[in-house]
Amino acid sequence: MEKKIIATNQLNEEDYKEDFNEWCEANHLNQDEQDIYDFMADEAERWLECEQLNLNIPCGRILAIADLGLWNGRRTAYKIINASTIGDILKDITADYYTFYCNKHGVYADLTHHDGTNHIEFREIRAGREKALRRLTSAIYNQEPYTRRMVTDCTRSLAPMAKALYGWK
Repeated sequence: MEKKIIATNQLNEEDYKEDFNEWCEANHLNQDEQDIYDFMADEAERWLECEQLNLNIPCGRILAIADLGLWNGRRTAYKIINASTIGDILKDITADYYTFYCNKHGVYADLTHHDGTNHIEFREIRAGREKALRRLTSAIYNQEPYTRRMVTDCTRSLAPMAKALYGWK
């Protein structure tokens, strides 16, 4: 399934060498090998900040459903984000490497840290579906099986809004 990247800090050095060289020349700096990595980190941070602003699309609360990679195995978890815009999902990242993306089904993030990788799906919580939401979050919290139907009963995909913003099909 095709991933459309919203923001990532996993950048390819080759893609940034020319921009880095131009930046060094413009700022009268010698090129140090470590400097390109700092330059790329700054670029990724600017990209993330820009996408937070681009995703200034009003929305309700967001349910983040996570498949966590932990030192002692994989676990499911959830978090309810009291968002005012979709861009709020890009805040407070605690990962060494991140990629936020959209595919035909939804908006996701892969967050890599020292123990493994967390895979997160972000969905807007439907108004008036609190009972279904409690049933779903209880199953997730208790590490019980849950179905896709349980997820769609109380949430809706953020993909249509992201696709409309970026002009993706």
